[in-house]
Amino acid sequence: MALYPLLSFLSAFLLFEVQPLATRHILPWFGGSPAVWSAALLFFQVALLAGYAYAHLVASRLRPRPQRLLHRCLLLVSVATLFAASLSWKSPLLANDSWKPTGNPVWEILFILAASVGLPFLALSTTAPLLQAWYSRSYPGRNPYPLYAVSDAGSLLALLAYPTFIQPHLGLRAEAWAWASGYLCFTVGMAWLAGKQRLVEAPPVSERLNRENPFSSNPVSRIRRMFWWALPGCASVLLLATTNRLCQDIAVIPFLWVLPLSIYLISFVITFSGDRAYSRRVAVPLLGLSTLVLVNALLKGATLHLLEGIAFHCLFLLVACVVCHGELYRVRPACEHLTSFYLAVAGGGALGGVFVNLAAPLVFTNYWEFDLAVISTWVLLLVVLASERGSIFSDRWYSPLALLGLGGWTGTLVAFFWFYEGQVTRVAVFQSRGFHGVVRVLEKTPAEPKRHHYVFAHGATRHGFQYASPERRALPTGYHSPKSGCGLLFEAMKARRATLDVGVIGLGIGTVAAYGRPEDRFRFYEIHPEVIRLARGEGGWFRFLSDSPARIEIAEGDARLLLERELSENGSQGYDLIVADAFSGGAVPVHLITREAFAVYISHLTEEGVLAVDITNRRLDFAPLIRALGEELGFDWGLVETPADEEGTWHSTWMILARGQELFETPPLAGAAARPSSALRPLETWTDDFNNLFDLLR
Repeated sequence: MALYPLLSFLSAFLLFEVQPLATRHILPWFGGSPAVWSAALLFFQVALLAGYAYAHLVASRLRPRPQRLLHRCLLLVSVATLFAASLSWKSPLLANDSWKPTGNPVWEILFILAASVGLPFLALSTTAPLLQAWYSRSYPGRNPYPLYAVSDAGSLLALLAYPTFIQPHLGLRAEAWAWASGYLCFTVGMAWLAGKQRLVEAPPVSERLNRENPFSSNPVSRIRRMFWWALPGCASVLLLATTNRLCQDIAVIPFLWVLPLSIYLISFVITFSGDRAYSRRVAVPLLGLSTLVLVNALLKGATLHLLEGIAFHCLFLLVACVVCHGELYRVRPACEHLTSFYLAVAGGGALGGVFVNLAAPLVFTNYWEFDLAVISTWVLLLVVLASERGSIFSDRWYSPLALLGLGGWTGTLVAFFWFYEGQVTRVAVFQSRGFHGVVRVLEKTPAEPKRHHYVFAHGATRHGFQYASPERRALPTGYHSPKSGCGLLFEAMKARRATLDVGVIGLGIGTVAAYGRPEDRFRFYEIHPEVIRLARGEGGWFRFLSDSPARIEIAEGDARLLLERELSENGSQGYDLIVADAFSGGAVPVHLITREAFAVYISHLTEEGVLAVDITNRRLDFAPLIRALGEELGFDWGLVETPADEEGTWHSTWMILARGQELFETPPLAGAAARPSSALRPLETWTDDFNNLFDLLR
């Protein structure tokens, strides 16, 4: 009997450890976009649904002996795929470079994950419902639902252990081999249990379970089945939308993947641990309070401290998921419908993933699914309360007047989000959403011809602007104005070199091209197709590229992957200067700021080449990290911080890395490039296997 909770725990641990492991491996292939984790979760939710469907069909359609045989075959084939992958890729789970993407990102992610972890994940996902079905048949009269809480505890431990212990101490390959070893132990235990257990036909539902679950003796109505899908679907959208928000505003790192997912699982552990674990008298008022806290956080916007923003979003996620899963537990069926219940739960979660990853980008021009999920939580709660009849629910503490009040509150939320999201949309002349985020163009001061300009924003971050009038259109502006570290560096280098070969990581609107001369070459690396179209002049708002006298080249794709490919196929580009301008936004692409990434950049520089990094960021201080990376690679450094003014300059901070001090002694950099003590604090350099974003918090 002890093997049931042990295998439930181990399978769940492996199931949730492999998710950040596999996703972290492919993250750089897709530019470090927040949508990578969201798309990966879609795959895992669909695979979970497939596993639950398998468990439902096996448990309900097959007799005990064919069940054992079929499941042992599945386990054997999944182990064989791991063995084959280890021979082909030199590591289980981790696809080699030949699998790097060339097509649609979402479908590429789904395909790569299916090939690398598909069968083992499918086998693991069958375990929870299948073990509970076997348990209920082998031990009639005992409640199998606590096994679900045990499996959720295993999932939670895996998620908490990953960013705190596994990722900091193990490289990706070591993680993959350790996981494969654990999976082999699981398959041996599961196969042994299937063989030893003498399964019998499903017994009648016990009277004790009927008494514990007020729904057990009632037929499964259509509205109850609808709740089995809608409640987990709403919780799934909440999970994905919250994760997207956090990653877009901070960075795409495993910690911000596993934190919302851990909260999501905690809500399952709480609500499925027993009948008295969920109380409406407590949960509904807490949902109202957490919603008010969330609204207040949204109104504060960028003035809110980063950790406060994370805490408020996660608080709402926890309470909302407790309500969704608590109501789900209340409408759970008797044991004879157990596998179909879990199939519906997985189906609802998968539908939520399909909505966020496939439907929402086609329907919405912004990330409005978060707002929709908040409202849907309250709407679903209203429907659940209004649908109760007779004595189905015992704690009928509400009244028609209370329902009317909840309806009014929900309507108020709809009005709030409508006006809140409309503030930006109303002033945007263009807005588009893609895999790599939301881009928009804002028109400013159209009534003043001299100051009339268009601002380019990616997510919540401004990335540049250009004046509309022909006489001011050529002026470099924003973070790249002549007074900025970027502008001072170009002036100093032009004085030293007759021609410049410049590589630019991150296109923006192409402001850097304003410094080009007819004999110069500027090669931009940009992953977002919509950004490239706007910078090339689509819509007529930005003309830095078309107006530049320099030779302009644009390479579409992830900058690091393109630079690595160029290095291996054609050798060094021989740049005099590389401008890294990809870290001022909210979602920091971590894979572009590691030791291995900087080694690639430097390989493309000439002997006297310079690396300039825009580290302007309201939440993170990159100076100690860039300094440490530069010193490791033998570069001197200087920091140029420029205040904002009324002449087109935004506040900016640039780190400049060069061999020797000669460049920093050249006007106008002389005296402008400082070495502040804040940049000197000790910091472990980031690698592809290690990073700690919290070391950089301001």
